[in-house]
Amino acid sequence: MNNEERNQADTLIMAAQNGDAAAKEALIDMHRGIIWLLAGRFRCDWMNVEELAQAGYLGLMQALVHYDISRDTKLITYALPWILGEMRHAIRWKEALA
Repeated sequence: MNNEERNQADTLIMAAQNGDAAAKEALIDMHRGIIWLLAGRFRCDWMNVEELAQAGYLGLMQALVHYDISRDTKLITYALPWILGEMRHAIRWKEALA
């Protein structure tokens, strides 16, 4: 990621953290591929990929709330544990109901 792309991403992140819905949508679109890739890997009999992806988006949004842009780390690096955690949580919750 070059400097210009990093500055654009940082601008989107700051706008999303300040409640800009369009910025949140743009960040979701930027990370859609990785979330669907992870959802496909977590696929199980009692939960479909779409439900796992929704949990992943929730994890991304939670990470965005806690993300500190001054730490000079990419959002996805920080968000990955949040995304995976939400997917695991959704699987455990759905399994408990089954």
